[in-house]
Amino acid sequence: MLKFYQKFIKNTFGFVLLVITVVGASVALSKGQNLTGENTPNATMIVELTSDERAWLAAHQEINVGVKHSWKPVEFLSDQKNFRGITIDYLHALEPLLGVKFKLFNIDEKSTIKADILSSVSNPKTINADEYLLTKPIHSFSYAIYVNKDNRSINSIEDLNNHKVAIFGKGLLVTFLKQNYAKLNLVNTEVIEDAFVDIQNKNSVAYIGNEMVVDYEANLQGISFLKKVGYLPFSTNLRMAVRSDWPILQSILDKSFKALEPRKSDILNNWDMSIFKKTNIMTTVVIALFSLMILATLFRAYKLKDKLKKQSIESQRQIWYQAHYDQLTDLPNRMMFNKQLAEQIVDASKNNKLVGLLYVDLDSFKEVNDFHGHSIGDTLLTQVSKRIQDCVRTTDKVFRLGGDEFTIILTDIDNLDVIEKTAQRIVERLSQEFEINHLTVNITSSIGSSTYPNDTRDVSTLIKNADMAMYQAKKHGKNCFKLFAQPMQDVFNHKQMISNDLKKAILGNEFVLFYQPIINLKTNKIIKAEALIRWQHPVKGQINPAEFITIAEDSNAISPIGDWVFRQVIEDIFVLKNEINASFSISLNVSPKQFGANSLLNQWPRLIEEQKVPRNSIGLEITEGLLLDINANTSKLLKELSEAGTQFLLDDFGTGYSSLSYLKKLDVDFIKIDKSFVQNLSDSAEDMVLCEAMIAMAHKLGLKVVAEGVETIEQKQILIDMGCDYAQGYLFSKPKKLEQLLTDNHLNQIELKKRKKNITRLAEICY
Repeated sequence: MLKFYQKFIKNTFGFVLLVITVVGASVALSKGQNLTGENTPNATMIVELTSDERAWLAAHQEINVGVKHSWKPVEFLSDQKNFRGITIDYLHALEPLLGVKFKLFNIDEKSTIKADILSSVSNPKTINADEYLLTKPIHSFSYAIYVNKDNRSINSIEDLNNHKVAIFGKGLLVTFLKQNYAKLNLVNTEVIEDAFVDIQNKNSVAYIGNEMVVDYEANLQGISFLKKVGYLPFSTNLRMAVRSDWPILQSILDKSFKALEPRKSDILNNWDMSIFKKTNIMTTVVIALFSLMILATLFRAYKLKDKLKKQSIESQRQIWYQAHYDQLTDLPNRMMFNKQLAEQIVDASKNNKLVGLLYVDLDSFKEVNDFHGHSIGDTLLTQVSKRIQDCVRTTDKVFRLGGDEFTIILTDIDNLDVIEKTAQRIVERLSQEFEINHLTVNITSSIGSSTYPNDTRDVSTLIKNADMAMYQAKKHGKNCFKLFAQPMQDVFNHKQMISNDLKKAILGNEFVLFYQPIINLKTNKIIKAEALIRWQHPVKGQINPAEFITIAEDSNAISPIGDWVFRQVIEDIFVLKNEINASFSISLNVSPKQFGANSLLNQWPRLIEEQKVPRNSIGLEITEGLLLDINANTSKLLKELSEAGTQFLLDDFGTGYSSLSYLKKLDVDFIKIDKSFVQNLSDSAEDMVLCEAMIAMAHKLGLKVVAEGVETIEQKQILIDMGCDYAQGYLFSKPKKLEQLLTDNHLNQIELKKRKKNITRLAEICY
């Protein structure tokens, strides 16, 4: 009997081995590999190059390739600091084919390093004029819709209307969705892990993203709560780009990629880690045969057991580490933070202990990143993480949530002194200079804290409280630390209530415009007015703009509110021109946050043209903050508005940077001297000297001057003596509704006519 089983096993093993060999050979041949292990395509592929192209390659044996360091699985920098990914595999396949060496280096959008080849371009608009795209794409990416697997109501893109949908916050996909699916409530996210957390916590209904990227990350992190419910009728192409002065390289690469076409599926399959795709028949057959072989060779399994176990453990450890730790700083990430904070609170509740939470946000990090580039910014973040770790105890845990946000969990504390001293050490340490690549970089930090159970017993509320305290630190000048206090919660609740009511106010037409006249100081006539919005709340009555405008800016409600003001001004300007003065003009305030690629403000030049608004009838009051952070899109929009006949008034002049360089960035027509200077005017006041200097400077530059907040005859006379052009303030008039402004002007005209008649009659009597 024993001999029978031995013979059976031997024959079975031989049969299975034969089948596996045949199947393996078929698969290998289908992938372009022969049975000797040689890569058949590399051995037989020929790129049909011209003699000039071959000569060019011989003269350029090393070619610089700019690679993105964090776009898995397209291309990224591994933990071992090696470049990996789809495009890297293509480049490795091209090297022996062309007989050249590709020198890979990290590049970002603002990098000053010159690259011969850009290895990955998904948005053609991002390349410069001195770069050419290859004629054919490397790969076309589909965009898929992902939802929580518990969600049964979402089955297509149309089901997402009026729901929160997480999406990467820039690029062609955002433009496509906003143009074709306007009812989606898009929530921008820069980190894919944030989108996963939002879907898991059901804060967002879905995430729309690049299928290969999302599938790769989901598999890498062991995500099990996602399901894919559909695709968009939109895809994007991945291309390479070359220097425009090397068109011959463009031709060489186009031909090379055509020759590599047989290997395309192999390269892509190496990185297709979808946890959603179905197993094909060939895979099922191979798995079945492999299982049969395992059964037939069980007697050899013990020799491989330890080795396989170690490999499995190491593989799982690496996947777990990548899912739970930040690749740049090696700090635990947001996922680990949420998990460990919950665990620490459970432990603290059992042992009656305190848990402290610090929320750290870097001040002015965006400016450093934009000015010096992402490479310097990344290095800065690694140095910041090390300094923070040097400031805490061994029992404390530091996390990087993403961007320039860090958190610290403090355990085993007896009182709040430990929290405060730790925070102060971090504030002081991060305010010291950083030396990066021979550059001196200066930043500061704002830190907020909350404590369990003193402030709350809820994990999410604890995080929210620390975040609120951090924003209070920023509000109080930055570079400081604030403990959470209950009044912060009251302020937050009030802001939330105002924010919610603002959305209703826009739909309920609860806003009304008031106009404050602007007087020509030479003629004493009303020639302009500033439009001022007022909110008539149905329950709370009139709400001060100072209270709701900032909240509107923070909640993205400022764009529709500003658009309503603009359209109302267009309607009213024709009435005022007809009733008061044909040259009458209205100015309205514009927030920097109204400027953006998809803002309603972009429609204003077209509206001015469609409504046939006369030139110089509308002025936009902008702040120096807009000019300080001006970009290409804002500059283009300001130019279009200027060409449409809009005037520009620089508001609150004297309170900000007041630099002449900002006046050069925009063709400003007026400056408005802030009321804080005007209200202190007197013969000996220092503000008088400043006002006089500002007026003289403006006139030298060909600008007109409007003084705000004029309340006394003395202030008016001083401004006239200085040569100020216009003024507004309570001395002349409070803000009024349109009807009242017209009525008062009509009465003034009647009174003026009466005075003229009285003067004429008196002259006749005297004569």
